[in-house]
Amino acid sequence: MLSDATYITENMDCSTLVKRVLNFAKIFKNMLTKREFDAVTKQVAYLATFNGLPKIHKSETIKQATETQRSVVISCPDPTDLKFRPIVSCQECPTRNLSELLDKLLRPFVGKVKFRLKDTWDFLRKLPDTAPEDTITITADISSLYTNISTAKGKEAISYYINQFP
Repeated sequence: MLSDATYITENMDCSTLVKRVLNFAKIFKNMLTKREFDAVTKQVAYLATFNGLPKIHKSETIKQATETQRSVVISCPDPTDLKFRPIVSCQECPTRNLSELLDKLLRPFVGKVKFRLKDTWDFLRKLPDTAPEDTITITADISSLYTNISTAKGKEAISYYINQFP
């Protein structure tokens, strides 16, 4: 997973990241309220913590162990095919308050996006009650959606909506 070229690793200590956030805030200080500026610049910051949630339901080794062992406790000391879902906690990261500010500033534009699904329930609400007999249903599993949106495309989309709905 971490060797996947989709993910970019940048070694940066916390103080460097804090300096970058402070510089960013200073550049846009005249566009922020005092409260927003203070929220972004006055915080205790720590590096994110990285954890992995094991995908035991996708391991063939664990599946075989559960089928052959008839016990409440399954012994499977080294499942070589076990993968993990990365969980990154950014609760006290230097960019947390900046992210919250950007979320607040961009939230009014979310409703302007024509083709947007909030979650599974939003999708189900938007499905028609009936469909023609010759309708073909297709499903898809989206993985790493946000990591696949390039920074340039993200900036382009934000610029578009800001210009369309000033």
